[in-house]
Amino acid sequence: MVYLQIGEHTLPASFGNAAFMRYEDLTNSSAFGDFAKSVPVKENGEVDVLNAKIGFFAKITYCALLSGGNIARQPLKMTLDEVADLITLELLPYMI
Repeated sequence: MVYLQIGEHTLPASFGNAAFMRYEDLTNSSAFGDFAKSVPVKENGEVDVLNAKIGFFAKITYCALLSGGNIARQPLKMTLDEVADLITLELLPYMI
């Protein structure tokens, strides 16, 4: 488990199997498949941040925060939209 600084919040997050299962339940899509599609790589091997899919990062972060809150016994009190509002373009490079 890690703690993520998102906006003014420091929240427990877990990117373990439970987060990926929650993502797949939420989206009815493969977490690993969506990651591969959401993080495009340039020919030189660098991540193409300008073409990354912010929706994927909002949803996987939300699921990781739900899982981390469950582990830490600190339930997440934000909705998916509230989490998404806190994930800015400035934060995106740090999440890839």
